[in-house]
Amino acid sequence: MSLDVIQTSDGTEFKLGCLVPESFPTAHRAFADAFQSEMMTLAQIRAALVPFNGRSMYGRRERFAGAKYIRNQRDHGSCNGFSTAAVLSRARELRGEPYVCLSGADAYSQMNDGRDNGSVLSEGLERVLPNGIAPEEMVPWNQIYTHQISSAAKAARARFRGFAAYAVDTEEELATGLLLGDVGVVAVHATNAFNAEDSDGVNRGGNGVGNHSVGVQDVRMMPDGTLLYDMLNSWDVSWCDGGYTWLSFGRHFRETIKHHRFWLLRSTGDDTQDDSTPPKAKE
Repeated sequence: MSLDVIQTSDGTEFKLGCLVPESFPTAHRAFADAFQSEMMTLAQIRAALVPFNGRSMYGRRERFAGAKYIRNQRDHGSCNGFSTAAVLSRARELRGEPYVCLSGADAYSQMNDGRDNGSVLSEGLERVLPNGIAPEEMVPWNQIYTHQISSAAKAARARFRGFAAYAVDTEEELATGLLLGDVGVVAVHATNAFNAEDSDGVNRGGNGVGNHSVGVQDVRMMPDGTLLYDMLNSWDVSWCDGGYTWLSFGRHFRETIKHHRFWLLRSTGDDTQDDSTPPKAKE
């Protein structure tokens, strides 16, 4: 199969490697089931965001600015690996650990079965988080196949694992998790319109079945009550606002969530080589 390709405003081409699963994944515990007492309605979420007066809840776009955090998948269909690695990297730092840029290529190598034909969104949750991801300095962007990964890099994965990750099926789950400080991975449908934003920084792209995997890390509210989700991409810092854009559920996720299992990451595994690692969150 051949993957869809998008050309960004500067002429760079990227493969869109988020595949629609043959059957909808149902094996993963839903966020709402795991955290029934913490779930909020959309009205409660909007009320909690009123004091921020249109600003994001945590200011993570500013915290995670620059090429240190926004990576470049280049010419492989490795978006799902890069979004999974970016979210796990951020979750570790948010937990109080030293920042380590984890390898999107290594994550993708664990999903692609030896072919650059993309991957299913939930494979980050299924395959990669429990196994871990090697640092990018050990696995650069172009080493996307298992046979290219050194034994040292494979051994290093165990230091950088995800813990307490949950599936997301509704906007209430997504917004509640982000409001509580979690980060996650979602599917979007990227076309040429996806390269532009309106005056509010909201992406001009729209709905579709979903062909691109991205991270989400923060939430804010528009004056009309629309909730916006801070999306991080893997197309370098030259794309949109330093590699970021804002998405709404109705415009960007309404269709894609019907085909892909979104997920949120609550905590990370203990680094076996760092005794200062803070206690991980409860499941």
